[in-house]
Amino acid sequence: MQPRAVTLTTVAMAVALAGAARAEDAAAPGLPTPTLLSPADDPDQDHCFLPDAKRGIRLDWQRLSGGADAPAEYLEIRRFDADADAWRPWLKQYANPPFVLTVRPRVYDTVFAWRVWAVKRGGGAVTKASDWSLFCTLPKPGE
Repeated sequence: MQPRAVTLTTVAMAVALAGAARAEDAAAPGLPTPTLLSPADDPDQDHCFLPDAKRGIRLDWQRLSGGADAPAEYLEIRRFDADADAWRPWLKQYANPPFVLTVRPRVYDTVFAWRVWAVKRGGGAVTKASDWSLFCTLPKPGE
């Protein structure tokens, strides 16, 4: 893995997404911004962890308030493809916290970006996303 290249790509990704985030905020007044809890943002890849095949990788965020009227929560995960020097979609789905990402061999020794969207119920394309958060995984033992 090349941490410096991933960090530079992360900065470029953040700059590219900043304009889109401003547009989302303007288009979604009144929607709460989801708050990510864990894993903690690790842009420098100082705290990579070994995925646990039995427990998976647990992603947690603060549940949006409002009961039945609360916005739906949509999880988006991207994986860094070092060969292509690009972020690739990994998972996009409605989810409730905590969410457990299933561990497979391809999730070892990589960097992920994740965020959660608040999505207005009852139709329409009104959404509001959290900031991106990064986490990394260590190589599989014995490799």
